[in-house]
Amino acid sequence: MAPHMARVLLVDDEERFRSTMGKLLRKRGFGVEEAGSGHEALVRIQQGMWTWLSWT
Repeated sequence: MAPHMARVLLVDDEERFRSTMGKLLRKRGFGVEEAGSGHEALVRIQQGMWTWLSWT
């Protein structure tokens, strides 16, 4: 991942939504990680710096 790339943590319990939204964001040049639950998201938040957080 390039140092200037925005990193997005996409959080949703619906895998289909996460997958679709993740693909769209990646096509637009974002670095995307996905989390399927609030707990998983909190763990990932503690592990890194995020430019944007989408929690639905």
